[in-house]
Amino acid sequence: VSSSTAYSNAWFGQGSVPSTNVYPSCTGNELSIFDCYSSYFWGSYSCSHAKDAGVKCTSISL
Repeated sequence: VSSSTAYSNAWFGQGSVPSTNVYPSCTGNELSIFDCYSSYFWGSYSCSHAKDAGVKCTSISL
């Protein structure tokens, strides 16, 4: 069993590579964030790395 926590506003520091806007669409039944349908927007937008997001996954014992 695992648990995860989402962080925003560059909690782990700002990235340095080009980024894209990702719009995930999850139902809550996915085993992984990668199982969510996502649409991507590549191109110019006004989002800086100050808004970078991250996820911390941890294992838990039952």
